[in-house]
Amino acid sequence: ASLSVAPSTSVQGQNGSVTWKSENAAGCAGEYFDTNGATSGSARVSPLVTTMYKVHCSGIGGSASAEAPLAVTAVSPRFEADPASGVEGSGSVLTWTCPFSTGSSGVGFSTGGKASGSVSVMPVDTTGYVLQCSPHGNHSAVVVSVLHPRISLEVSPNLVQPNQTTRLSWVSSL
Repeated sequence: ASLSVAPSTSVQGQNGSVTWKSENAAGCAGEYFDTNGATSGSARVSPLVTTMYKVHCSGIGGSASAEAPLAVTAVSPRFEADPASGVEGSGSVLTWTCPFSTGSSGVGFSTGGKASGSVSVMPVDTTGYVLQCSPHGNHSAVVVSVLHPRISLEVSPNLVQPNQTTRLSWVSSL
C-alpha cells in the first residue's frame, strides 16, 4: 500500500487530496478520509489541523498500511479595537472573528462564546485584551490606550473690577 498527500502543507480551509494505491488487496479503508473500499483512488480533504492520513488495505495474502501527514497552518483570528486609544470615559468597541472555530473566549472581556462578534468596553486605564479561539487555540491580543488629559488654568489677576480685563492662560497635556 502507498499513500501520498498533496500539498504536504496548507492553510486552514484550503483543499488538498489524498491519493492511495495497493497491490493484491481486496479493499482499503482510510483514516480521516473515505476510500469507499476502493484499492486505489484519491479523495479531497480540507483539514483544519495538522492530520496524519492513513490507509489500511487487506486481501488474501495479508494486510498493509501507509500514512502521510498534511501540515496545516492556522488562520490567525481578526481582533481589533476601535478606537485603539482615547481619553478616559470615551470607550472602545472590540470586534473579533475566529475563522474555522466553533467559539471563543476573552481575557478582560466576554465573547459570550461566539466565534465572531463585537462588544463595547470602557477601560479607565490602558488595558490589554486577549481573544482565544476554540477548539484550535489560536489567539490574538489588542491594547486600548486610555489618555488622561490634564489642564492647567491661570487667571491674572484673579480679581477684577467692572470694565477691567484679566488674562487667562492654560496648558493641556496628555
